Formats: sequence, C-alpha cells, structure tokens
Amino acid sequence: MTIPRCLEPALNGLKSLMRVYRAVPLPEWKGVVTMEFRQVYTPGLAHCSYVIGGKNECVVVDPSRSVDRYIQIAESLKLPITAIIETHLHADFISGHVELARRTGAKIYISAQARAEFEHYPVGDEEEFRIDTLLFKMLDTPGHTPEGSVFIVSDLERGKIPALLFSGDTLLVGDAGQLLEKHFHHGIKRTLGQ
Repeated sequence: MTIPRCLEPALNGLKSLMRVYRAVPLPEWKGVVTMEFRQVYTPGLAHCSYVIGGKNECVVVDPSRSVDRYIQIAESLKLPITAIIETHLHADFISGHVELARRTGAKIYISAQARAEFEHYPVGDEEEFRIDTLLFKMLDTPGHTPEGSVFIVSDLERGKIPALLFSGDTLLVGDAGQLLEKHFHHGIKRTLGQ
C-alpha cells in the first residue's frame, strides 16, 4: 500500500512514538519516593493537565487557562512551580502556559518545531533536560499537530527508568489522537493496524 505524501509527517511521528514502547524491566523501587503526581481534569473540554512534584520544585504539563488550581496544588505540596511543559500548541482550548509563567516565573518548554512566539525554551528531538529530581526526554511526534511531542519522565530518586509519559493528544486511552486532518484519522489507524 502506498502512503500519500501528506501523511508522511503523521506516520513519522507515530514511528517516533513507537520507540517509547520497548520492553523495559520494571525496577525494584528502593528508598523514599519523592515524586508527587496530580491530574487536573477540565470538564466540558475533556482536557487533562498535570502537576509533577520533584523533591524541591513542581512542573505543570499542558495547563488550561484557569491557572489558580495549579498554584494551589503547588502550594499544598509546598513546592514552587519552576517549569511548564506544552506537549503541543492547543487549538481546542486556551492554554494557561503564558499566564502561569508570568505569575510564577516558570520557564516554558515546548518542541522547537512549534516555532512559538512566546518566551520559551525550544526542546530538540530526543533532547534530555533535568528539572530538580526529574529527568525529561522529548520526542517529536508530529501527527495530531505538526509540533506534537511526547515527554518521557524519569524520577531520578528511583533511577533513570521512565515513570511517566505525557503524549498530549497523540495517544489516548484505547485510541490515537485526531491526526492533522479529520479524514486521515481512520486511514492511519487502518494502515497501522495491518
């Protein structure tokens, strides 16, 4: 089967994402677990965002525009928000990344492919960066959006084995995210299923 050229970026993104699914033995967790994890659900948008707390700092992933709740979670954990991660530019809701950065002084991380016009750190494909006791690795996974990305997180208090994966809308429970154009979605799923 020949894949149309217009689908090549989406397929390449999905191939990149498949690199994540290597068989990795689960480690035996030893010592004190310091990583905190909170999911924040926005009804009506079916949007999830997350707060991850390391030993001394917090990271917010894909914040919605109502940023007070992230600040409240960070305060309850007694940790400052120092970083904000965007898995992709969100056209389906207004993101709170710029407001949250303004209010907390946090740095925004997003794929260099986004060519974002707001102040941010442009993350390169397969680049690793550390925030407190958390190690992040970003993989470019275009498909849902051209700059879509996955962030793999390791809690270095436990070791370098990944503990979390944030895929934005690339992967959903039991499904793949909507691809660049609506009519491509079912064709890609059918092609990958063969």
